Amino acid sequence: MKKLISIALLTAVASSVNAQVRINGFANLVGGITSSDDTLYDYNDSIGFTPDSLFAVQVSGDVDESISATGQIVAYGEDDYDARFIWAYMTYEATDNLQVSAGRFRVPLFTYSATLDVGYSYHWITPPESVYDVAFNNMDGFRISYNTYAGDWEYEAQLTAGDLDLPSDFGGLTTNFELENLTTVSFKAQRDWLTLRAVYGRAKTTFLFGAFEPLLGALASTGNAALAEDIRVSKDSGTFIGGGIDIDLSSWFLSGEYTYITTDDSVFPETTAFYLTSGIRLGKFTPHITFEDFEDEPEMLSAVNDIPLGTLVPLGPGGTNVELRAATLATLGSFADERTALSIGVRYDWRNNIALKLQYTKQDDDLNDANDANLVRFAINYIF
Repeated sequence: MKKLISIALLTAVASSVNAQVRINGFANLVGGITSSDDTLYDYNDSIGFTPDSLFAVQVSGDVDESISATGQIVAYGEDDYDARFIWAYMTYEATDNLQVSAGRFRVPLFTYSATLDVGYSYHWITPPESVYDVAFNNMDGFRISYNTYAGDWEYEAQLTAGDLDLPSDFGGLTTNFELENLTTVSFKAQRDWLTLRAVYGRAKTTFLFGAFEPLLGALASTGNAALAEDIRVSKDSGTFIGGGIDIDLSSWFLSGEYTYITTDDSVFPETTAFYLTSGIRLGKFTPHITFEDFEDEPEMLSAVNDIPLGTLVPLGPGGTNVELRAATLATLGSFADERTALSIGVRYDWRNNIALKLQYTKQDDDLNDANDANLVRFAINYIF
């Protein structure tokens, strides 16, 4: 599907003799190092540059007076800078207020979704991981955008619908993550220094992870088939709810976002996260501070009590027997996560299109002190 979208987009731009092609780009050079033996955001106690660095080019062109095509190619450091299309869509401008897009585009989940990879567009080195670190950011489908004014307020509403099928990383193992009938509705209202935003999303979620199958098979074979089916993530209804507020008085700002994610009757936990951030603009300098909170709460732990005590199954190393209730409880409990993070940083606008940044982050894990970590990162963000 992605290849077909990309080919169609490039063909559309190239086929118009009078097309005005625009090329823009951006890059993030980010380095980081943790304190001794710590790991955080894929950094460790040896200085590294790959987790957050990237280089990107965006190409757009007018097919005619009402249709445009856009493609974005990004080379991520974490992918060994292998370039790939992440956006490829066409937009029809029906009126001055209404646009319809089709193809692969960014899902409007967050305040900075549209510029998520453009480090120059925000004051952090990367947006707060507690909120922004989700399994997907793009989708294949269509998007309807409508914007208007009423009094001193500016309003924007978006409806997206489509699907997603991509490999995902879970505990260092590759799995498959599918979203069917993915639909989101977002709304933004802005007046002077105040911006309010809300989003709601639904999808049928499938998570294919072979490492779960032995446990699910053991549950089914011991009279716990219903529990096994509940734990399995197969076309289960998933919900995303988010909200944000931004107060920007030019010399200082205060903003935050909140998200809630749940997948009905599955191994996935109920997830809540938020951040609050504030900063002061002092000429070319912007010192800032951010607090984050994240909680994954497993939803099916009580159902484990239905498994009879003493049921042994060969799930241990080398096929040794283990107690089924304990094994199931350990699997579900492994999704539990409670942590906070505090970041302090500064941005310096060196040129009109270049920003230099330095940021310190301290993470506290409320469930496992071994995951506490300290991280220092520095960055050069530029656009062209």
